[in-house]
Amino acid sequence: MRCKLPIILCAMMALVACSHHPDANQMLLERLTTLQQQGTMFGHQDDPFYGIGWAYEDGRSDVLETCGDYPAVMGFDLGGIEMGDAKNLDSVPFDLIRKEIIRHHRRGGIVTISWHPRNPVTGGTAWDATDGVVTAILADGETHDLFMTWLERVGTFLGSLRTENGEPIPFIFRPWHENNGSWFWWGNTHCTPDEYRALWNLTQDYLKLGLCPSNRQSSNRQIVWSYSPNLQGGFTDETFIPRYPGDDRVDMLGLDAYQWGSEEDYLMQAGADLDYLCNYGAQHHKLVALTECGRQSMPDPTWWHRVLLPLIKDRGLSYALVWRNADAKEHFGPVPNTENGREFMLLYNDPHVLFLNDIAPSPFVRQQGGRFLLNGKPYTFIGTNMWYGAILGSVGQGGNRQRLIAELDSLHALGLDNLRILVGSDGERGVLTKVEPTLQTAPGVYNDTILDGLDFLLAEIGKRQMKAVLYLNNSWEWSGGYGFYLEHAGYGPAPRPEEAGYEAFMRHVAQFADSPEAQQLFYDYVRFIVSRTNRYTHLLYTDDPAVMAWQIGNEPRAFGEAQKDGFARWLSHTSALIRSLDPNHLISVGSEGIWGCEMDSALYHRISADPNIDYLTIHIWPYNWGWAHAERLTDDLPSAVRNTAAYLKPHIAIAQNLRKPIVIEEFGFPRDNMSIVPGTPTTARDDYYRYIFSLVQNQPEIAGCNFWAWGGTAQPAHHQWQAGDDYTGDPAQEPQGLNSVFLSDTTTIQLIHQCAKSLQSSSVAL
Repeated sequence: MRCKLPIILCAMMALVACSHHPDANQMLLERLTTLQQQGTMFGHQDDPFYGIGWAYEDGRSDVLETCGDYPAVMGFDLGGIEMGDAKNLDSVPFDLIRKEIIRHHRRGGIVTISWHPRNPVTGGTAWDATDGVVTAILADGETHDLFMTWLERVGTFLGSLRTENGEPIPFIFRPWHENNGSWFWWGNTHCTPDEYRALWNLTQDYLKLGLCPSNRQSSNRQIVWSYSPNLQGGFTDETFIPRYPGDDRVDMLGLDAYQWGSEEDYLMQAGADLDYLCNYGAQHHKLVALTECGRQSMPDPTWWHRVLLPLIKDRGLSYALVWRNADAKEHFGPVPNTENGREFMLLYNDPHVLFLNDIAPSPFVRQQGGRFLLNGKPYTFIGTNMWYGAILGSVGQGGNRQRLIAELDSLHALGLDNLRILVGSDGERGVLTKVEPTLQTAPGVYNDTILDGLDFLLAEIGKRQMKAVLYLNNSWEWSGGYGFYLEHAGYGPAPRPEEAGYEAFMRHVAQFADSPEAQQLFYDYVRFIVSRTNRYTHLLYTDDPAVMAWQIGNEPRAFGEAQKDGFARWLSHTSALIRSLDPNHLISVGSEGIWGCEMDSALYHRISADPNIDYLTIHIWPYNWGWAHAERLTDDLPSAVRNTAAYLKPHIAIAQNLRKPIVIEEFGFPRDNMSIVPGTPTTARDDYYRYIFSLVQNQPEIAGCNFWAWGGTAQPAHHQWQAGDDYTGDPAQEPQGLNSVFLSDTTTIQLIHQCAKSLQSSSVAL
């Protein structure tokens, strides 16, 4: 007799350790019940790992590339985990399975997990269907101890399925499926009904008690248990009930039903089984799902809407999951850019069939399949830069809440609901060409009036259902940035560009890329800001839908060939840090594009490919980059447009390769004759803006743009900004009014309003 006391003690410790967590599995059951009233969810096995013609390319999915949406349900298998293998029976690494489960849960999707364990007696596969295996692993059986080790490995993995905040991720678990068939060693001809139920109970009891001894977390709060026999062709109480584990042990009834014969037989047999299960489920308060299904390699692409849709429609199923797209010879899901994929769209467009966006419309902007989504709908935008918003929202020096509210009302009325904003500037005040007041006067020493202004700004943005992109750093002198952190890491003050020139300035700040000390000061600041709670809304910043994205910096650069690797590592570490703190919001770099990567497209690709970076950014400055000249701005406009198109081309190719959208988050064009006076003509600028806006409307990879910059009602007082002046869109070191858009710029305002309204109308139509 084996001593049970250690197991009980471990279980008690696990339950106590987890007692502060809500019952995630009960929350999932309630959600599944609610979703069932809306329709039947579509699922796909191994969806993010491989497809037809590709394997293990981050962000890919045959379903996504067919219909522009992820499946609502993703299936994963643990076969091989019991052996301590690094990969499952289909060669998918378990670390990658864990990552994708967490990712799909974060999207709002549903996860289901199956397990095809090896034969513990012979060492063969799950399909080594020999008699007596179940007998051998039950209590006092010859391989019981081995099987308990297997269960511990399963439980340890399941217990590791947790969010970035440590919360357990709930999932549907369907062990010992297709037990009424004979192809698995736990099938109906290889064990008695009593033995099968004992196997189920042993598995469930162990996982419910806790993962002992190596893992002290309990899976009891994560698992929704699905009992899923195979296609029977007409269940009866005599064929279904004997192996059924019991209502107290089952949360969901499933059916695994593939079409191997004629359509008529399949519809008749699967329909009969589902009718029985739905009737039984209604009487016993159980959800019902088509837990595996499909037609191998889909010889008739119309199967999606002629066979599958009638089978699941109007039966009140929770979900229907098709098996994996292994390769061109064996696939069950949709195939992009084929007749199969085109016919699949009839299933996708049926309102009864639910995909990810149907079940998880989110107030947070999400990136999916190379586009943005907001509340389940495509999100494209025309926005602006309003870097001074936090200062304007403060009650100290520079603060003017009356103006801020008026500016936000004007922007919202124009349809400019996406604002790119500087969190705060760094360093001492009173420095020529630096924005002030500063937020961070010394590392970890914060000006609370600016924090208050940022809180107020986000609260007002949220009231108007606008979105903010918050950038955390700056490589340039006008807000401190690189130079501030280097100075406090012992590198001395950065040379002032207006005194020593930009070459000297850039040589100095290039040291940031390889300075762990300076970077650590920045990481401390990132933690402080991202983890902040808004004093007006009482929302954590990480939970605030008013934020669209965190951005690492404004125009971060390596500033030298030797600094490229360090630069890329810093960006990667920062994005990983932000993601660990905030699972809800997008993350971007803030790069100018190839121009900001030492003209190295490979470096731009590298920093954009980081899995924590959700979208690409580019900045375009025709005048600054020599594509248009002061004395002939209108005449140079065609050249500026050609150069812009040429600059965009490689960036679009990279975006297509990475399947991530691009935002042209800075672009500017001077007003006619280089005037800085509000209300003076903007003919060339208007034409250039019109071109950029057309790209957002017509180029699928370009999901938005933010012109530089909003001046609104400001009245510039000096050529360069001085303390006490109104904040315009132009930073302190630049001519005030040159690139700003003021409310008095009538033709530009009319153009912006017209294009923003047109873009919003087209998005609604989609």
